[in-house]
Amino acid sequence: MAAGLCTGVVLVACDGDDAVSSVGKPADSGTPLVDSGNPTNDGGSPDVIPGNDDFTKSISAGGYTACALSNKGRVKCWGDNSESEMLLAPTPGKKCADVGGGTVDCDPRLPTELKLPFPVTELVVGHLSTCAIFADGATKKLGCWGNNNDNELTSATDAGVSASIVFVNLPSPPKRLSAGKYFKLAQLEDGSIWGWGDNNYGQFGGKTLGDIAVPEKIFPFGDGGVDAGTVVDFGTSALDTFIVTSQGMWGSGDNTGGEQMVPSDPTDEVHVFTKMPVPDAGAPIASLHRGTARAYGQCFVTTLGEAWCWGDNSTGQVGSTAPGASTMVPVRVPLPAGKKVVSISEGGGNVCASLDDGSVFCWGDNQGAQNGQPASGDFTPPTQVPGLTKIASVSVGYWYFSCALSSEHKTFCWGDGSYGQLGAPTDGGLLTSAKPVEVPLSW
Repeated sequence: MAAGLCTGVVLVACDGDDAVSSVGKPADSGTPLVDSGNPTNDGGSPDVIPGNDDFTKSISAGGYTACALSNKGRVKCWGDNSESEMLLAPTPGKKCADVGGGTVDCDPRLPTELKLPFPVTELVVGHLSTCAIFADGATKKLGCWGNNNDNELTSATDAGVSASIVFVNLPSPPKRLSAGKYFKLAQLEDGSIWGWGDNNYGQFGGKTLGDIAVPEKIFPFGDGGVDAGTVVDFGTSALDTFIVTSQGMWGSGDNTGGEQMVPSDPTDEVHVFTKMPVPDAGAPIASLHRGTARAYGQCFVTTLGEAWCWGDNSTGQVGSTAPGASTMVPVRVPLPAGKKVVSISEGGGNVCASLDDGSVFCWGDNQGAQNGQPASGDFTPPTQVPGLTKIASVSVGYWYFSCALSSEHKTFCWGDGSYGQLGAPTDGGLLTSAKPVEVPLSW
């Protein structure tokens, strides 16, 4: 993802940071709070609606913020703005945004359109910062904004927060994006992959540990004589990078939960891209998540449409067992027989997947009702989210919320809304909802 926007790829999407937020009383599960019409039961890519001039093309959920990208390259976001995620400058003395007319709002509850210089072709909402590919005529440019404490916005701005777009200098036009907790990846049109930001856990494989302000090439794998083949997909977790090639899957970064598929004791970090011992899943890996990342587990989807997960299982993210010890061996997620996974996304402790019949199943941590069930701290096994049909993709945020995009271009979010992540006003007490809420998007 790109579960990142989670468009066209699948693995896990997530994000987050320590923050203070209360989880309110959930609504009962059931049908969406806003009527989604009478859709039929088929998923897949969003359909083009005849006569509709513009529509939501993809969505991306981050740490405390979510954004929607329209077919014409416009962007609307909702949720937290304390790190200028909305491209609005923080008010002096407060981590809030001046939204004009003397009004200050830290957490915009309704979708707010970002003021952008060019149309956007791809967007990825990270933990506290966002990056987008812009189309300046025939020229593609990469720009980022928000938090920059680990040089996620490159060296063009000082550490802190930027409410202005910082354009990233790359040797060729960007093609696809992925975001870790505090680092970013971009695949360029020449096929190479570049990274910048936090590299304290070896996420960039073989580069000097520490924050990297100037993008460095991480694929192809340098001068080691390793022919890893061509890229099939690439993705991130909170502190890891994964690249699937025609010759296998390669990883580098944190391994405290067995994310690199080797024992975490004594190898709690892997600093060089290493071919991972992926077990036989019955079919090749088709996709990895690209998008926001604050997960400490991982998943992939095979060409047969099966989801396999591994790594941190403290809240049951692996899906096949109750919460417990981490696993370095991928395990197939028990989803309905005969159905294929279309997209999959991981948050801070839960995972959601959309299937080819348009349904959505979630599992893992449910303390904010982010699995579509009444909120509790208990683990839930893969369970269908009531009231959702014709879902084409999912994107899960860090702070206990999940979102989905239907093939009719409708966006739904559910779970915790204390930062405005549900895209709806809270004057009616809607701080938490197990029922999917339709985000009021119009273009």
